[in-house]
Amino acid sequence: MLVIILAYLGGLLTIASPCILPVLLFVFARSDQPFVRSGLPLLLGVAAISLGLDTGVLARLSTVSTGGIEQTLVEKLKPQSTLSPAAPPVSLAAASSDSPQLIDAGMMPPLSGAVQWLNSPPLTSESLRGKVVLVDFWTYSCINCLRTLPYVKAWAEKYRDQGLVVIGVHSPEFAFERDISNVTKEAKKLGVTYPIAIDNNFSIWQAFNNQYWPAHYFIDANGHVRYMHFGEGNYAESERVIQELLRQAGAKNVNDTESSSLTNETSPSLAPSFSVPSRSACTIRSSNSLPLSSNAL
Repeated sequence: MLVIILAYLGGLLTIASPCILPVLLFVFARSDQPFVRSGLPLLLGVAAISLGLDTGVLARLSTVSTGGIEQTLVEKLKPQSTLSPAAPPVSLAAASSDSPQLIDAGMMPPLSGAVQWLNSPPLTSESLRGKVVLVDFWTYSCINCLRTLPYVKAWAEKYRDQGLVVIGVHSPEFAFERDISNVTKEAKKLGVTYPIAIDNNFSIWQAFNNQYWPAHYFIDANGHVRYMHFGEGNYAESERVIQELLRQAGAKNVNDTESSSLTNETSPSLAPSFSVPSRSACTIRSSNSLPLSSNAL
């Protein structure tokens, strides 16, 4: 974990790299250590992080030992959303002691402001009435988003014919994620075929008053936000929410006992040996308003 923290501290330096790199070259040139042995590895590491080349490796590292702590911090520090419950929680049909609770947090905010849509014409909140909607805020180099992606893809495929619409809202954290061609290429590589809203101006992000990557908002067929989940984990619970909202919308043959094969907390579509820590929500990237990198553009 220490290696990951140090790596991302190095990643922060890339923001000021145009000023730092010339200084580093001067420092290493004046030092007693050969540049190839001491300076070059550092520069290569910074370059790899700035280009997002480390993401694939880090996405496969288990953080099971810190997941519980991180999720606890998120629950304590997350700001009050403008989507506030307007009605008492409603228990799911398949009631159990650990069943998630449905709320009514108000109407789904608008989806206007996306600079482009992938895999679909532009969608609106109004056009989605009658559908159960899952809005997934993500960005393609976010490690935690990559870990949740196999589950989101599985739900989109499994429940599409029963009325579920999954929308990926791609809100970039870094400058290279604002390039639509990069998003298009990575979405294809990741096998994301459901609609993607390119939210480069953070219009949808702000409409939802969102604070996290990844963040999932579950909307019923009447357009009301009924459930929210931030971070990784709780995949079986999220799937039960989808099933209940589909039943409420009148979908038939929604099996609430046979969940997706991915709800055992493994995601084989990322890598044969890659597994997601069970019942934990790992590091969640958050922002009180907008990512710092977007403010500098």
